[in-house]
Order: sequence, then structure tokens, then C-alpha cells
Amino acid sequence: MNQEEQYNEFDKKYEKIVSDYDIRKIKKPENYNNLTYEDEEKQNYAQKVANMYIAFSNEMYKLIEEMNKYMNETKKRENIIQELKELRIDCIMMYIQSLQEKTKIDNEIHSFNMMKAYQNILSHKKELKKLIKDGEERDKKILEMMGIFLSIFSLIGVNLSFFSNIKDIDIWNILLLIVVINVLLSDAIKVIFSIIRKEKVETIVEKIFRKIITCIKEKTK
Repeated sequence: MNQEEQYNEFDKKYEKIVSDYDIRKIKKPENYNNLTYEDEEKQNYAQKVANMYIAFSNEMYKLIEEMNKYMNETKKRENIIQELKELRIDCIMMYIQSLQEKTKIDNEIHSFNMMKAYQNILSHKKELKKLIKDGEERDKKILEMMGIFLSIFSLIGVNLSFFSNIKDIDIWNILLLIVVINVLLSDAIKVIFSIIRKEKVETIVEKIFRKIITCIKEKTK
């Protein structure tokens, strides 16, 4: 078989591969451009196209190998005709193009999966922040409740201790001391709650002190 006849044989094989693995035979879904890879139709179509490119590239690679073997043996005896050289170049170009198209599909799917994974991470991050915030609010309420009970028992304990130790003190002095003790304890409790809530509060002692300073300023005018 001379080179012209062999060229015709290779050309027939080339045309057959191109015809058998034509992606236009795969029906493209309607509104394809509006679909995402979450849609089953687009997933199935992309997978069929990718498989077609894989099969096409495999067959084209076999043909290229066959042509290389023939041309390497032939060039030892005579020069290779231009038609064979050009056909082999066409086969190589088609092979490379099929691999590029397959890679393009893989990249689209990979990019979509990465974006979906990123969105899932953001969603979980928001949920985690909400859980942390809810936990902080719950802990704050627990601390407030504990503070209230401790405050009540502290006031009761201080007053009982005070009454148990008094003997011959005037009743008005006793009442005055009770008022002072309870005011100081109330201010201390306010300060504790302000620290827990991270808020600025003005205690009774601060109010009295501010009032005294205001009176002094008015008197010295």
C-alpha cells in the first residue's frame, strides 16, 4: 500500500471518529444558559459531553499513534507526502482541542462546587455567630440571676449581723446606719451589674456627691 492509499485509510478513520463523537448528537437542554450545575438537566448534559470528549480524545490518540508508527517506518525509505503530514497535524489539533474542552467543563464544575462550598461556610459562620451570641446572652442572664440572689442574701445577712450585735444604741442611729449600709450595698450591686452588662451607671453615692459639688459651686458664685 503506497502513501496515497494509506493516507485515504487514515483520512477515513479520522472522519469516522469526528462523526461518531460529534457532541451535537447530545441534545442540549432548553434554557441551558439559565441553568446552574444544581439543575439535574445541566449536570447530565455536562457529564455526557465530558464523556464524549474523553472517548473522542482516546480514539484520536490511537489514530495519531498509528500514523506516527507508519510515518516513522516510511520515512526510512522515502519522503512523507504532504497530505499525511497535514492530516496528522489536524489529528493532533483535534486531540488537544478535545482535552481543552473537557478541562473547561471540569473547571466550570469545580468553580461551581467551590462557590457552593464557600456559601455553605458563610452560612455556617452566621449560624455559629448566632449561637455564640445566644450563649453570651444566656450566660449574662444566669450571672444576673446569681447576682440578684447573692445581693438579697447579702442584704439580709448584713442586716441580721448588724442587729445581732447592737445593744444600747439609739434607735435613730440604728435606722441611719441601716439606711447607709443598704445604700452602699445597693450601689455595689449596681456596679456589679454594670460590669456584667458592660453599661455605665450612676450610683446613689455618685448622685449625692455630684449634688454636693453643684451646691458648693452655686454658693461660691
